Amino acid sequence: MLIKDWLEAFMQGHRERHGGEWPEPFSPDGKQLYSAWLRVMIDARATQPELAQVSREIKSEPGWGPSDHLAALLAGLQVMREKVTPQDADVSKRAVAMDNANGCEHCSGTGLAQVYNPDPKRWPNIPTQVAAHCLCTAGRWMRAQSTADIIRRTPDFVNVWAGKSGWIPYNPATPDDPEPADFRPSKWRDLLAERTKA
Repeated sequence: MLIKDWLEAFMQGHRERHGGEWPEPFSPDGKQLYSAWLRVMIDARATQPELAQVSREIKSEPGWGPSDHLAALLAGLQVMREKVTPQDADVSKRAVAMDNANGCEHCSGTGLAQVYNPDPKRWPNIPTQVAAHCLCTAGRWMRAQSTADIIRRTPDFVNVWAGKSGWIPYNPATPDDPEPADFRPSKWRDLLAERTKA
């Protein structure tokens, strides 16, 4: 569902919940306000479940205008997303998890990110690449729903990205796929060597 399909209803519910001075929805000022909010929400990649939760949680103050409400919603949205860490993500509902992961730079919202053998020539008995549960909410949901056997056999991209795994998050054989600037591997060589001995 596109943002334009639910934003008007959300704004009406938010107005009813918090009160304050708002222009009439279909007046010229109301239409201008809707258009402005729509542009901002598209830029923020906001989802209906996220905004509904933020709307319930913020504490509006008397005298707030629409711009104050918009600023509070955006601030609440940012705080919510910063709290969605790999360990703490709300993974109780698949749809919410997938919506929140839409556009993930690692898995494109699928929940599965590709990880790679850092040195296939040295360790040819290890697959060149495999799928890992991503660090986004979709990946967290998938891992939370997985059996112990699947978890054991599927790498966790959280550990890969932190440099705490025998895998790396980029293809070393592809010149156009360089090592990410913020990826700092720690002991993958030792970890991989230990794996080959097992």
